[in-house]
Amino acid sequence: MHRTGTLQRGRMLRHDGPGLHARTGVRLVFDHQHFWCLNPDGLDLRETVSRMLSTWPAGEVAKIHYSSPRTELREQRVVDRATGRKVLRPVAPVMTGHADFINPFEFVMFLERVAGLDFDVMLEAKAKDLALFRLREDLRRYGGALAARFGLSAAGRGADRAASGEAGADRAAADAGATDATDAGA
Repeated sequence: MHRTGTLQRGRMLRHDGPGLHARTGVRLVFDHQHFWCLNPDGLDLRETVSRMLSTWPAGEVAKIHYSSPRTELREQRVVDRATGRKVLRPVAPVMTGHADFINPFEFVMFLERVAGLDFDVMLEAKAKDLALFRLREDLRRYGGALAARFGLSAAGRGADRAASGEAGADRAAADAGATDATDAGA
């Protein structure tokens, strides 16, 4: 692995994040989608997350960003050269764009791969708090033992939210522009 410290499109540090931290003290935030879209060297997921988390001070819970890529077929309005009329043309998804919701199967697999690491998850989803509520339901349905780690039971959304008192926190996080699913680490 070479250490260039290169900024790629101003969004993601490649290769030398820990070096940047050592020089500046800046904490690094792992971004799941950027890792998959901007990882030409095929760096290992768990090792990369671990290295990013190590830049956070002791006693402070690190944050990571998690999103799923857009996968839906889009339509683009273009001018047909033959007729001069505007027509809709199907366009492939932009994999670097955030989806409306989080893919629960990928989220569960991610958490299984980084089990034992301690961090909070900031969800990046177009549907904001609705995406968090949907993910909670999906974790109940598909997450198995992982659902229990989040304090989710089969009893239902209302019972879990009322018992934990987290409805206000979920709303505040969504209103702030990020949806927080806390305690995602082990």
